[in-house]
Amino acid sequence: MPKIFVQIASYRDPELCSTIDDCIFKAQFPENLTFAIVNQYCAEDSFSLEVDKYKDDARFNILNVPFDESLGACWARSKTNEMYKDEEFTLQIDSHSRFIEHWDSKLINSWASLNDDKAIYTSYPPPYNPSQDEKDWEKKVYVINVYGIHNGMTKQRPKTAENWQNRNTPYKARHLAAGFIFGKGSMIKEVPYDPEFYFSGEETSLFIRFYTHGYNLYHPSDFFIWHYYTRKGNSKHWNDHKTGNLTAKSRIRLKCLLGLSSEQDVKNFSVGNERSIEDYKKYSGIDLERNILHADTIECKEPPVNQDPNSWSLIKKKIIKKLKWNADLVPEESDITFWAFFVKDSNENTIQRKNINEGKFPDIINKKTNEHEFEIDYYYPAQEPKSFVIWPYSKSKKWIKKSPLFTIENPKDSKNTEITQNNLIKNYKTATRADSQKDKILIIGSGKSGLDVSKYENNFDVIVAVNNAWALTEKWTHWIHPNDYKGSMPELIKENQLEINANGYGPSLRKYGGIHECGFSIMLNASYWALDNLKPSEIYYLGADMSYIPDKDGNTHFYGVGIDIKNRGISDPDLMVKVRSKGDANYLENIYKRFEKIAGENNCSLFNLSKEEFTRLPYQKVSINLNG
Repeated sequence: MPKIFVQIASYRDPELCSTIDDCIFKAQFPENLTFAIVNQYCAEDSFSLEVDKYKDDARFNILNVPFDESLGACWARSKTNEMYKDEEFTLQIDSHSRFIEHWDSKLINSWASLNDDKAIYTSYPPPYNPSQDEKDWEKKVYVINVYGIHNGMTKQRPKTAENWQNRNTPYKARHLAAGFIFGKGSMIKEVPYDPEFYFSGEETSLFIRFYTHGYNLYHPSDFFIWHYYTRKGNSKHWNDHKTGNLTAKSRIRLKCLLGLSSEQDVKNFSVGNERSIEDYKKYSGIDLERNILHADTIECKEPPVNQDPNSWSLIKKKIIKKLKWNADLVPEESDITFWAFFVKDSNENTIQRKNINEGKFPDIINKKTNEHEFEIDYYYPAQEPKSFVIWPYSKSKKWIKKSPLFTIENPKDSKNTEITQNNLIKNYKTATRADSQKDKILIIGSGKSGLDVSKYENNFDVIVAVNNAWALTEKWTHWIHPNDYKGSMPELIKENQLEINANGYGPSLRKYGGIHECGFSIMLNASYWALDNLKPSEIYYLGADMSYIPDKDGNTHFYGVGIDIKNRGISDPDLMVKVRSKGDANYLENIYKRFEKIAGENNCSLFNLSKEEFTRLPYQKVSINLNG
């Protein structure tokens, strides 16, 4: 069995040694593994140099780097590249991974079946949680769905691979995941990691370079490793460092790679000569010059895309349409919690998903009505809504049988909006609720009381996470942040999760008086967006106390010292008071009270679930049993 060069760049990760141990233990031929480890450590972490237990093992090459000297993941991965010694294969993983039994022989045999020396395997591995038994980990194959472009960078998420249980051949890929890359070791010499990239643009640039150097990338039809995505409470590079300049530099560097700028020299990490950028665009359906996607890309069809110029999604359209269905054909269970409506195009590809839950729309779930008005977004001329499927979700049985396909009759445009893909933010609007219905949502911030979210998360269908608070729960449904957000970011956004930035919440602020009247605080921005778009009857808050008294470890937020405090020496709410109060000692309370008044006018009540003694959030504190 040939040797595999395993590359792991680790940043203050307590999972590193467990990852290495599992890698060795689950391998069929562990003697044929070699390891390149870059351990970016903090001496204060109890596990900081635990990796040194392998230093006398000839298979290991370990570089320990103090965390404050680190320049990010790409820099660290370029250091692992430097340790390559002509092993036949290489596997790049993150330092929080787990492996299937005999992963090494199975992976090599699967790759060899392609009969292509320039084949590369990559994918989002299914998730694991170290607190759970392996038997409970998800066993599923994902492909990478590129669904948008923002600030010149692709936006991607995992999508369950179609019919993967019955498929023996891989799926052609149009993007890669840096946490799982496998192929011939010679790729390291031909396409070395560019240390000048930071987080943004890493995977897009690497795919383009591989592709133009003649490599063919695939998502395997089986999985070989798991990945720990959420890592609650673990240190991230962007939390410990000021990364704004690194991110900006990465964006410029990607433009230089594409030939759209000459600000930086990329000659040692340039595109290849086997294929062109135009070839990449035609294959992937990703046009980073015009910031648009092809319809096949949005729908996650295997590349290459069809070459019909009308399939590029240039215009975003909107219709408001009353959908009608035969309720007798929708499967039933006694404990249905919601129906998912999947709107389809003429090829039966999903355009949009809308959830209708029992609490807000009991007449639909109980089949007392068979019609409902929806707002549907789609991309013209690539898509047009033609039909829909209803898929009920049961509390006890999860997803049950789908309904048959229902036809959408003569959809009419109510409003057309021309936008480029770098501004695509999915609108999440529910139909107007009846006043008698009590739908609750939870908004969580980065205050220390946000750590209590696990006590309440199962009681809310909608959880809006503000800035870094996405890391507090896997069950968030909406992640809201400003356009210049510099905090931690999810490694993946699931199909049922939506990201909203200022392009998304800006219209809500304008509706209620503009940002000067509504306030600059992102918590207020999120609140106005939620009121306008989700139309709840009750909003509950956690982690929104605006209390920045350091604890015994000096932490002001759940993740450590607040990024705003670290960068500017003042919190965002206090900066807002300083800039806007004009001497009004009650400014902060008044601007939050303004939102409470507007919420009340929209039949919405506000509550604070925090148990913190000191809070500046002027909403009624409640201690209720939401499970009751």
